[in-house]
Amino acid sequence: MEKNEPLSLIDATAATTHVSQPTPLSRRRFLTQSATVAGAAFGATALLAACSNGSSGPATSQPVTITVMDDRVTDDTGLSDHWIATFQKQHPLIRIKRLDFDKNRLSSMLAAGTPPDIVKTPGGPDISNLAARGAAKDLSQYFTQSSLLKESDLQPVCDLYRWDGKQQGKGPRYGMPHDWSQDTMYWADTAVFKRAGISVPSIEKPLTFDELLDLGKHLTVRQGSKIQIYGLGTNWDYEAQLLALLKQAGQSLYTNGDQSQLNFKQPEVKKIFQWYVNWATLHIGDSPLDPTTDWSGPLFIAQRYALAPNGMWFGGWLEGTDKTARQRAQLIPAPQWGPNRVSTCYGGTGWWIPKTAKHPDEAWKFFEWYMGGEPAEYRAKVGYGISPLKHLLDTFPQTPEYNKQAFEVQKAELSYYQSLQFTPYASTFGITQIIDSNLIPVFRGENSLDSALDQIQTGVSALTQQAKDLIG
Repeated sequence: MEKNEPLSLIDATAATTHVSQPTPLSRRRFLTQSATVAGAAFGATALLAACSNGSSGPATSQPVTITVMDDRVTDDTGLSDHWIATFQKQHPLIRIKRLDFDKNRLSSMLAAGTPPDIVKTPGGPDISNLAARGAAKDLSQYFTQSSLLKESDLQPVCDLYRWDGKQQGKGPRYGMPHDWSQDTMYWADTAVFKRAGISVPSIEKPLTFDELLDLGKHLTVRQGSKIQIYGLGTNWDYEAQLLALLKQAGQSLYTNGDQSQLNFKQPEVKKIFQWYVNWATLHIGDSPLDPTTDWSGPLFIAQRYALAPNGMWFGGWLEGTDKTARQRAQLIPAPQWGPNRVSTCYGGTGWWIPKTAKHPDEAWKFFEWYMGGEPAEYRAKVGYGISPLKHLLDTFPQTPEYNKQAFEVQKAELSYYQSLQFTPYASTFGITQIIDSNLIPVFRGENSLDSALDQIQTGVSALTQQAKDLIG
């Protein structure tokens, strides 16, 4: 949560006894937190406005301007000026106005009943909440009639954008990702491994988390009290990683059918959090005890990060940023916590259309083209994540050899994909804040893990109950 940001109705309990400074964020984590509007940006007024009826008439023959709230980018992997100009040339009656993503502005626009026509989202962590609140438009009919986005061509990850009123992954579609990755995979810097005299992990057999921790210890390089090379990164405070590890263990964070009750006191959660404590106190990664000034990408390029916890998108980012670093990088399977081999996606960044959007039909035309037309083909060919469309999978770059190797590792990993389910009654941002503020004192030896779990349970339970009272 940003400094001095007012607490929303839903995330009020995110303010707990322990307060800590935020740690540097990776690109994906930054997108997730900055784009998470499900709790932090929605108050009761916005909810009421979102639930009112919006215009959904047929596309007009008069010129229409649709508003898209998404981040400005300098290349064509995102919503670039080039793609906007290309679409407008092909559809002269539809003009595109892009707004920088701003959760506070979005909240105000929703409250006023004048939302953007298309909105960026980190995907899985938001969609069930948006759908449960009546904020997102059901796009099922559009998908059924689409020639570009055929249901049979959608990768299973697209089910993260479905909600049947009780569970994520079933029922109507409320959007889709424009690219995705199996985010529990890792990238190894082969040069760092070579200097340490350690073999790079197998590209076929996943490591256990204990093996991963041991590797991190041997790969970490210190100069005095300072870490020169971080041996191992991990998404320790991510709700999604906790859900993923529990799924690997055959367990669930939820204790009831509507996912309004989360159990942080179960033994498996304690084991997972104890692993995080061990990782932090070993001083082998960029934990709050050893913060970095940047995210894992620049550190990886500088050969200061041995094992980076990023999915397939990271290879595309390296390719476009530093080809030498990309040549050193090797993708390896997601490490496993329990007996079930599972490799998940933390969200799948994409778009949704508000229920009260002024021009939903025109918005869909742009949505459909961006997700299934020329921009989608370009994203697939440059390897910036995995395409959510099955027919574009094999267009992923397979030259030079390092790209082919990464593609083969990724293609094999698809067999182990399973979707996560996020509670509709709390934002990932809110839960992360509660985990942060209570687990960091344990890292520092200022509190016990049992006490922290009690506080996390109390905070999350209050958070979900407030939302349940509001949503019903």
